[in-house]
Amino acid sequence: MLREETTSNIQSSTSIGYRKSSNKKMTKTKKRILAFARKSRRHWRARLAYLIANGVMLTLVYTTSNTSLWRKDGTVNGEHLFTQILFILFSWVAYFLVQGSDPGYLSDEVTPDEAVEYSTEAMRADMWDEDFLNEGRDDISIAKTKFKKFQDNGNTASPSKKDGKEEESDDIEQGGIGASSIEMGEEEGESQKLFEDDDEDNEFVSLMPRLDTKHPKYPYRTIYCRQVRRWVATFDHYCGVIETPIGEKNHARFWFFLQMQTICLCWAVGIVHSGFRYPYLSTQSWWGLNGHAFITVIILYILLAFVGGLYVFHTWLACTCMTTYEFMRSERIDYLKGTRDFDLPYSRGLGTNLKFFFFKDGLLHIIFNHKWQPQNWKLPGKIVRDSEEWWDNLWENKYWSCC
Repeated sequence: MLREETTSNIQSSTSIGYRKSSNKKMTKTKKRILAFARKSRRHWRARLAYLIANGVMLTLVYTTSNTSLWRKDGTVNGEHLFTQILFILFSWVAYFLVQGSDPGYLSDEVTPDEAVEYSTEAMRADMWDEDFLNEGRDDISIAKTKFKKFQDNGNTASPSKKDGKEEESDDIEQGGIGASSIEMGEEEGESQKLFEDDDEDNEFVSLMPRLDTKHPKYPYRTIYCRQVRRWVATFDHYCGVIETPIGEKNHARFWFFLQMQTICLCWAVGIVHSGFRYPYLSTQSWWGLNGHAFITVIILYILLAFVGGLYVFHTWLACTCMTTYEFMRSERIDYLKGTRDFDLPYSRGLGTNLKFFFFKDGLLHIIFNHKWQPQNWKLPGKIVRDSEEWWDNLWENKYWSCC
């Protein structure tokens, strides 16, 4: 009798454990499904916003009277209309080619507490947990202990007080932040302050090491993208307009997208300018004749300044083999230590730079059925700023210094 009860207890406990493990598996699966659904929703929200913006701009342009889109008899100028539609079609093709594309992912989704061992940027990914089902928020304070350079002459980053007594410096944990720093993240408000990297007065941030971005398995310039929580080869930036990271595998398509947007805006500006009229023989004032065209062209110029500026900037990045991430944070990235903004440590000549930029695009590898491999970057070589060979460093050499 006792043996039967023991056997039944073992079976029931085993079934309970199985149910718990299956529930755990289901929970992980559900989380992945929900995370994928959220990403899809972000992409569709971006597409809807892009569609609305295009619709508003086209409405403003086509409702401007007396432009080159209309003949004197009031009929549509078919040639101009066809050209405008063609530009818009190309811009939409460029948009869908880059939106949601693979920028050069080298890993699956990695939570900040896992990636923080290799990248201090991962710590700031805690701010984006709302897009990833709050994964990693509970463990983020534990993950901070993995850092190795937060000690400053044997002191913690921010010694805290508890019940009016200062904690001993012996609480410092080897290779990370002390227990007092971990306790700072217990409250929601205080925890968020730790991640405000723009706050120069933040004592925690001021002691953060340089951005340690080198993953032992991946080449240099592979950066942890905190928005998608994956490592991206030759990471450039995360574009919030298209909700997609830009990296080695889709940077050329992003440049093409900016080019088509710039062309469309320039064409629209030209059309609206053709609609301006002067009230020589009209009883209306200048504003009465051109108010709509004036407001429309101002909006177009603002957009052109933004999009065109990005297009010129990314053209420069393509010619110099630089990335937005490196250009904006060169003084903090570990593998760029000792370089300046315009040293261009990875530039190998205009032709080679453009060849890498365009022919590393993943779309070409799909078309020609070639397997894509990330560029195996190394540490930058020695930079000679006072060289007589000025063509090796156009920005700073023996004869002049631009920056």
